[in-house]
Amino acid sequence: MTTFDQKAYLADVLKPLTRDKLLLAEIQRALRELQGSPDVSVVAGLDLATLLAVPADLSDLAAHITSVDMFLNKRQSMPPAQFLKKLIAELKVAGHDLTSPAFWKQLQSAKADVFKSKLADFAAAVSLEHQALKVITKEQLSDKAKAQGLGSISESALKLAVEGSGIVVCSDFKLPTTPIQRGVTDIGRFTEYRSIVDVLLLAEPQRAESIRVIDELTFGPGGRRPITIAQVAAAQKAAETGKDSDALQAAQKALTIVRTDFADSADLQQFVLASFVATTKEMLARGELLASALLKLTKGTGLDNVDAARVLAKLSGSTSTRDLNDVTNLVAEGSLADARNTFDAVANVDQFGEAEVNRVAAVLAAAENRKATLVAEYEAAIAKRDYGTAANALTQASVIDRKDARLTERLEKLPPPSPEYLVAKPLENGGITLSWKFDGGADCQFIVVRSTDGHAPANTGDGSQLARDLTAATFIDTAPPVAKRVHYSVFAVRRGVASLPASADQIVLPGPKDVTAGSSPTEITLMWRLAPEAVGVQVTRTNPDGTRAPVNAGGTNRTTVTGLVTGERYRFSFEAVYVLPNGTRVVSPPVAIDASPRGVISVIGDLHIADAKLSDGRDGHRATWTEPGGYSVELWAFPVDEKLPAAGIEVDLADLDGIDGRRVSGVLGASSGQTSLSFPRLRDLRVIAAITVDGNRGLFGASAVVGSAPSVKNPRVDRYGDELVVSWEWPHGDYSAAVSWFSGSGAQSKSVSRAEYKINGGCRIQATAVDRVTISTVAFGNGQKWIASPVEVQIVARLPVVKYKLEIPPSRFGRRKPVRATVESDGFSGPVSLLVVARESSIMPSRSTDGEVVEKIRVDLDGVTPASVEFNIPRLVSPFWIRIFPDGGAPVKLEDPPTNQLKG
Repeated sequence: MTTFDQKAYLADVLKPLTRDKLLLAEIQRALRELQGSPDVSVVAGLDLATLLAVPADLSDLAAHITSVDMFLNKRQSMPPAQFLKKLIAELKVAGHDLTSPAFWKQLQSAKADVFKSKLADFAAAVSLEHQALKVITKEQLSDKAKAQGLGSISESALKLAVEGSGIVVCSDFKLPTTPIQRGVTDIGRFTEYRSIVDVLLLAEPQRAESIRVIDELTFGPGGRRPITIAQVAAAQKAAETGKDSDALQAAQKALTIVRTDFADSADLQQFVLASFVATTKEMLARGELLASALLKLTKGTGLDNVDAARVLAKLSGSTSTRDLNDVTNLVAEGSLADARNTFDAVANVDQFGEAEVNRVAAVLAAAENRKATLVAEYEAAIAKRDYGTAANALTQASVIDRKDARLTERLEKLPPPSPEYLVAKPLENGGITLSWKFDGGADCQFIVVRSTDGHAPANTGDGSQLARDLTAATFIDTAPPVAKRVHYSVFAVRRGVASLPASADQIVLPGPKDVTAGSSPTEITLMWRLAPEAVGVQVTRTNPDGTRAPVNAGGTNRTTVTGLVTGERYRFSFEAVYVLPNGTRVVSPPVAIDASPRGVISVIGDLHIADAKLSDGRDGHRATWTEPGGYSVELWAFPVDEKLPAAGIEVDLADLDGIDGRRVSGVLGASSGQTSLSFPRLRDLRVIAAITVDGNRGLFGASAVVGSAPSVKNPRVDRYGDELVVSWEWPHGDYSAAVSWFSGSGAQSKSVSRAEYKINGGCRIQATAVDRVTISTVAFGNGQKWIASPVEVQIVARLPVVKYKLEIPPSRFGRRKPVRATVESDGFSGPVSLLVVARESSIMPSRSTDGEVVEKIRVDLDGVTPASVEFNIPRLVSPFWIRIFPDGGAPVKLEDPPTNQLKG
């Protein structure tokens, strides 16, 4: 007799049944159907023997069913116990005796028929559910069968039934973790390659089809061929020898990566699988339908249909392509809505762990809260019309959630920030220049509005629009109202929305114009012109001692000031007087003019310039002239070759720069009606002219040439036979040169121009006995000639040539006759001392110290007749040399005979 084990029943049946919602629903279905049909087939779909823990041998059924019923009665707090107790009762009501072995045998027979029908329905349902991909994993199939109460059916029976409905049952696989480097993903940019497999099989004559990557790395169809490292090597060779293109270069890079990182066949398979998985993920991320993605993978890449379906099934369905990492990535990308939707879909504590889910939830919540805070700041700033703060808040919020179109729309509708630091400045011509600062971006333009109604324009229509669509932060109002307070507002405009204004005001008060002064020896006549709005003018005189006094201007546009000191400088200040609309009396900015009482301007005709010592001891010049009454005089220096205006010609002082004129600075002096100017010595020749000055113009007067011409540099003299070539560096300027050459007390000279110097390659002199040469710079100007100090070059005298011949008699019986020397010279006369040098060697002596002086001889030459002299030489061992050298400072150049006369 088998005893009913209550603990085992509780642990193995009731508690698991509490969590099995599908089986509880099936029990409830059976209870409902039993009330309408008492047939045993109603419960045949349930594993009733397991639910009631019936002994396998069906022994003592009455006691067992009673024990189970009593235990279920005690556990009525558990829903499964309630359903099972009710099921026992309903079976009894239907006339079924659970204590009879016959009932259980009948149930077993009905169960076979029911399970056969349920298996057919299950296969049809699986086929319908997986119609798009037509694949299911063994694990998925087993889970679905258990969920449908078919857990007792064998794996092979389930597979047979499902495959009969057109669904392929295959093993599950793990997604690869192999990273795909950029050098591999880059091949996707080229239409020449469908996938990485096309690159790996680049050496194959045809493209691969029916590529399998999950359980094996092969391609077909027909007899399947593996993809190996050898084929990768062949592909790399084909890439290196093929016609160069961008696509082929990309293939070479990818093949290099593959051969380096995936030399093992298993690694190669995982790499290729990872490549297809990445491609599939991109398709699903774009929202591709499963059927469409399957077609693109098989037809577009050559992937085997089943492998393509398996990859798609793995990445879709229960195994999502998104996880918590995608949530954080979406937050980082600024896609908060997608991040929230993804989190709500994938936040599974059982899968990722509570800590990780909470961490990602906190990241997402922080971004959402920060966005909400910024939107609140925006709304508060809008209420205060603080558009700059509002734009800043919206910009930050848009960075956090880039895909929230509402933020972008609000930002586009915001007014741009206001221009800042608007400044209105009056111009001398009566206009007003406006300038401002703006940091709102290059997509903004400006509108300038003017108002004379006593307030700054509040919007772009509140006044007269002077300009719109400005891009520069400046504007000139060329005709503002005069003697009225003018208000300006500048608005920034972006996409038709105007900012708050920047405002400034100004009063235009034009000063007197065309102010002039005419003079006589003791009077100055002033003239001016006022704007029509002016009611008068104020004129103030500033005396030479700095005191000020008003001038009675009367009611006209001119006045004469009398009783002034001739030649003294006076300043007159003019202010136009205006009356504003409110009655306030105001004046314009002052306009000033300097004037001196004086007679008619005259020419300086007595300019004298002499050398002088300055107060600091330096050499200089002193110029003197008679001072004209009431006018100042300036000295100007000009190049000596410059064509100058004649005395009495009026010139504009500003034009003198164009003829290289420079004011001469120095120390002024006065004595006995004469004015003097002492200034440092000039380094070159200059024309000094006295100019009587009247304002910006002057009257050209007398002139004088001062200074000296600069000397030449680096002179040299080269001798070519009887010709001397003199050369030098010319100084800057239009100069010629005077070349002189000296021989004893005699001297000759010639003038050399730059052109002649260039043509002849210097100055050429036909001379034989020249001992020095001088070169002087020569300058011409204003009809005069100036010669600089000469630069001297000493010339080494040319030595006369003396020639000699030797006759060395042969030695006979150890004795030798005297050697005969014949000496001659063309043109040289006088005594010459000579040294006879002997040397036993194969090398001729090059100087008198290279051998032994065996004789000193003296020869008197008359410049015409050769002189002969004989001398003895000691016994010498052949080979030997006899050579003659000048003795000491003999003023001659000795010329040797042929060497065969010197060798003995």
